[in-house]
Amino acid sequence: MRFPVSMAICHGPIAAAALPGRESEPVTFPNNVFFVQGNYILESDVLLEAQREEFDTILCLSLTKWVHLNWGDEGVRRLFKRMFRQLRPGGRMLLEAQPFHSYVKKKKLTETTYKHFHDIRLRPEQFNEYLLSPEVGFASCELIDTPSHASKGFQRPIYLFTKAESAEEQCDAAESECGSPTKAGCEKEGERDSGSEKPEREPPTEKRK
Repeated sequence: MRFPVSMAICHGPIAAAALPGRESEPVTFPNNVFFVQGNYILESDVLLEAQREEFDTILCLSLTKWVHLNWGDEGVRRLFKRMFRQLRPGGRMLLEAQPFHSYVKKKKLTETTYKHFHDIRLRPEQFNEYLLSPEVGFASCELIDTPSHASKGFQRPIYLFTKAESAEEQCDAAESECGSPTKAGCEKEGERDSGSEKPEREPPTEKRK
């Protein structure tokens, strides 16, 4: 593999790989960066139980539509749950989800995508609420920005979801009122940017006073 000449000019020559038997020595950037190609969506929910905490930050940008069309609602749920489990306490996940109306042009790519498109019940405008629910477990959500772009289709909001620092904080987040400013703001923004008709939801199980 050949690297651009500009990289060597800007950053110097590429360091040699670590020698065998010296793995115990600290590894610094860029030798601590790895790229892995694979299917992130697990085959079953049982495999989620074995997922360990590995990262401080996870990016999920312009990805959810393709997971949704290829694996349906089940795949999206596993995607979110796995990302949550992979984050260390206090970890963060950046989400940029495509709106549901953008699915239409791609729904006929395969028989599978066509079937999943018509079976979808968990709409993108419901993602924020789902990620903050006890089923996933994020403690907070914050709208970072809606970047400007020449194409309106790429003007999508970016949300920051944060995992609780401790089990106690996680319990407090789960027991907090559903109408908290942070959560309500994310839900409202998500619904406004969906670009599609809001699906009917089941009535709340608790009445607010």
